[in-house]
Amino acid sequence: METSPAELTVVGDSDQSIYAFRGADIRNITEFERDYPQARVIKLEQNYRSTQNILDAANAVISQNTARQEKSLWTESGAGPDVTLHVAHSESDEAAWIARTIDRLGDDEGVKPSDVAVFYRTNAQSRSLEERLIHRGIPYRVIGGTRFYDRKEIKDALAYLHVVNNPDDDVNLRRVLNEPKRGIGEKAESAVAQLAGRDRITFLEALRRADETAASTRAVKQIASFVRMIDDVTSLAADENPSVVLEAVLEQSGMMAALRESKDLQDESRADNLGELVAVMKEYESRHGGRLPGGLPGAGQPHR
Repeated sequence: METSPAELTVVGDSDQSIYAFRGADIRNITEFERDYPQARVIKLEQNYRSTQNILDAANAVISQNTARQEKSLWTESGAGPDVTLHVAHSESDEAAWIARTIDRLGDDEGVKPSDVAVFYRTNAQSRSLEERLIHRGIPYRVIGGTRFYDRKEIKDALAYLHVVNNPDDDVNLRRVLNEPKRGIGEKAESAVAQLAGRDRITFLEALRRADETAASTRAVKQIASFVRMIDDVTSLAADENPSVVLEAVLEQSGMMAALRESKDLQDESRADNLGELVAVMKEYESRHGGRLPGGLPGAGQPHR
C-alpha cells in the first residue's frame, strides 16, 4: 500500500523574536524557505484588531529591519484616529503623561478607565505607571501579573527595611529569616519563638540566644550569620540613605545572588523588579533631600 508524504504546517512571524531569552532563534523563520525550498509560504497580512493608522505606523517602524521578509499589514476596520507620539525624558515623565492622558480622555470624551489598556515590555516598568495612576486616583488592574508592591520579592525587600528601621518588628523579621533559603527551617524558627515567648523577649533577642534552644548546630550557625547581617545593615542605616541600605540588604542577604544564580527564567524579571525598587528610592531621595516620605508606596505595614 502506498502512502503520501505527511503534510506539515509551520506557523511563525519573522517580525517577532521576543522568545530569544528562551533560546528561540529568529533564523528558524527567516531562513525557512532556504532550508525547505519545496515549502509553500502563505502570508497572513490581514489584521482584525487594529485600525489602519496603527498598522501603518507599525509597518513604518518594522520596515527598517532589512533582514525581514516583506509584508504589509492591512485591515478592513478603517483608518481610525491618528497615532500620537510622545517623547518622554524619563520613565516618570512617560508615566505622568499616560496618567494625564487617561484623565483627559475621561473628562473630555467620557472614556472610562476600563476602556484603556497600557502595554509595557517588562514587569519592572509597571512601577512608575502604577504610582502615577494611584496618585491621580485612577483605578487599574495588572492583567496577567501582580501589582508591583504586591510582588513577593518586593515585599521581602521592604520587610528587610522594616526590620532595619524597627528590629522589634517580629512579623517582618520572621518573614525574612529564611529568605532567601539559608538553612533555617521551621523547627529552628519554632524553637526560637518558644524562647521568645518563655522569656518575654523580642524575636531578634531570642535569635541572639539561639544556642540556648533545641535548634540544630547548623541552624544556630546560620542564625548567627543572619543576625550579624542585620546588625551590619542596621549600623549602615545610621549614616546612609535608604537606597544605599536597600542595596546593602539585597547583596548581603543573598537575595540578588540567589536570583542571579537561579535557572528559573522568571528570576531575571524578579531581579529587575528589585533594581526598580532601588531606583524609586533614589528618585524619592533626590526629591526629598535623602529622606523617604512616609507615603512611600508599600511601606507602613507588615508584609505578610
